[in-house]
Amino acid sequence: MKKVLYVLGLLTDSDIAWFAHAGIKRTFPPGSDLIIEGKRSDVLFILTEGRATVSAHGKAFTHVGKGEIIGEIGMLDSRPPTATVTADTEVTCIEIDFNDLNAKLESDVGFGSRFYRALAVFLAQRMRRNVSQFVADKLTPLDEDVEEEDEIDPELLDEISLAGERFNWMLAQLNS
Repeated sequence: MKKVLYVLGLLTDSDIAWFAHAGIKRTFPPGSDLIIEGKRSDVLFILTEGRATVSAHGKAFTHVGKGEIIGEIGMLDSRPPTATVTADTEVTCIEIDFNDLNAKLESDVGFGSRFYRALAVFLAQRMRRNVSQFVADKLTPLDEDVEEEDEIDPELLDEISLAGERFNWMLAQLNS
């Protein structure tokens, strides 16, 4: 859940309302691929329920769950995904089409600035976690559910104080 706080905490209420309006609620049964390695994807996902495994070259290397954003690299880089994301449980998510997102980014400079900053913070946090795990050689076995030890950047605490409420509000809008 912490991951979505980095993004939603840096956006405004109207930005969140746009995601709720533009997003499509999707549910994937266990075993379904949300993203396939090497196959172009044109959507960004915000996972709202469930858990999925991320694998590359047939080797699983991490899990994603509620609040995780996937497909963001494909939005930034036109190359096909380098990993597959497969639902372990039933996964519910908000799907945002890249064309819709790019149109919003081009037409609303403020939204674009906030979104790209939030995405950069999110990716920096993911990179810090991955490098820390790699350097410490403490990669968590995939069959263990371990709470992440990521710390939220103290400079962002004020900005993300409402992010959990925004996430819940966005979910409520999708369910209405």
